[in-house]
Amino acid sequence: EALAAGLAVGVVNSGNIDEPGTGVFLASAKSRKDGEEIAKQIVLSGAQVILSGGEMWLLPQGVKGRHGEGQRTDGRNLIEEARKRGYAVVYTRDELADLPPDTQRVLGVFARHHTFNDQPEEKLREQHLPLYAAAAPTVGEMTAAALAVLSRQGKRFLLAVEEEGADNFANVNNAAGTIEALRRADIAYGVARDYLRRHPDTLLL
Repeated sequence: EALAAGLAVGVVNSGNIDEPGTGVFLASAKSRKDGEEIAKQIVLSGAQVILSGGEMWLLPQGVKGRHGEGQRTDGRNLIEEARKRGYAVVYTRDELADLPPDTQRVLGVFARHHTFNDQPEEKLREQHLPLYAAAAPTVGEMTAAALAVLSRQGKRFLLAVEEEGADNFANVNNAAGTIEALRRADIAYGVARDYLRRHPDTLLL
């Protein structure tokens, strides 16, 4: 509805691209488990900013990307389709920070699945895995980048942001992960509050 009304639109998620918290704004599917269809609808939606994990749903099976192998069964390479539609594609925190100042559309692909490892603390210790991927931007960094791109569109915008880790770490009883996710979400909220202070006609929910 926002796109149809002429607003710029962005979604930011520290989890997979098909996560319902942000995916629901750009996609409609019979099942939340249909990641292949949801990812396709999101990439082809026309939203100016799409920042998340989920490279697995953007590449065909057998095709290796920056973070792993694709899982699509329809043979479509949505990353290449996004590039043809004018999106700058970035894969890391540094690449996001280095976007040209005139960037109008951006697709951020920051992990094969989530940008975090949502397993119990014991399993992460056994596997020597961090809570979050070191090269992936935080939800606050993604929010700041999204606001920068959307603000230069010259029109009103709608931005939906989710720190998925707060949900997923709690689901697996990972207390350290849950606290870290909430800390990151709080910083992202601060980014939004700072934008609101400088643009008081903004509605923040």
